[in-house]
Amino acid sequence: MSTRRSITFLSKGLRCAGWYYVPDGVQGGEKAPAVILGHGFGGIKEMILDSYAGAFADAGFVTLAFDYRFTGESEGEPRDQQLPWDNQEDYRNAISWIGTQPEVDPERIAIWGTSYSGTHVIQVAAFDQRVKAVICQANGTLGSLDAFTALMGREVMEGYKAMLLADRIRRYETGEEATYIPFVSPPGQPCAVQMEGAYEFFTGLQSTVCPGWTNRTTMETLEKMMEGDLSLARTLVSPTPILVVLCEKDEMVPVDLAHRFIATMGEPKEIFSIPCTHLEIYHAEPFLSQALEAETAFLKRYLV
Repeated sequence: MSTRRSITFLSKGLRCAGWYYVPDGVQGGEKAPAVILGHGFGGIKEMILDSYAGAFADAGFVTLAFDYRFTGESEGEPRDQQLPWDNQEDYRNAISWIGTQPEVDPERIAIWGTSYSGTHVIQVAAFDQRVKAVICQANGTLGSLDAFTALMGREVMEGYKAMLLADRIRRYETGEEATYIPFVSPPGQPCAVQMEGAYEFFTGLQSTVCPGWTNRTTMETLEKMMEGDLSLARTLVSPTPILVVLCEKDEMVPVDLAHRFIATMGEPKEIFSIPCTHLEIYHAEPFLSQALEAETAFLKRYLV
């Protein structure tokens, strides 16, 4: 078992809100390994992070699950903006904060990301030598131009770019800091994430565990997601060990492309495939348990 408390840490002068879990078995003066978790695109910590963070803490790891700046309970304007470089800066400042905690061994810190944050942890691990293990879940190529092209097709992508450009011009002319698009919508209506089941999944969580979630994201978020090919750093992660957990029925990440990307990573690396969709890994059994079992075993191999 573990004890969870709410904390904040500073990132670029703003406070990021987090949940900090300390295993009950960690005694005074003992230094334990730690794991840091950030949510994927459009989420907040209340959505699914407790299932993972709580399980890792119960397995003996000090754990931090946090909201990026501009999202959830964290500070920052404009609200609900999630620029990739900002998110990665928040991960690195989370590493700085957790490394100073009395129960944490700063030489045994892992980072965990899912969906779009799976791209962030690859990027962070490539450049931050404090990271000693990486888990990239439900990802593989999300955040690469190859993936955007494979999902949209070139013709649709050109129209998408034109839409984003028109919004950029409009913001410049009006002086507005941000304009918004629904994050998810019923089928047939405009939104940022057009994936089967996404509207029911996110709004269902909003009506139960996270009433503070706002169903929107900024147009600039979509612009920067497309502009930043965050997959390029994958070849620099080695020699830090990485576990890539793939959803075999993933609608957001082309699995064949993910395998080609993973093949270019150095060692040590592990791949674990689960026969589920992009969203099922968060809540459906046996998929959630399979992910937790594989990820906990990986953390124990490299941090304990």
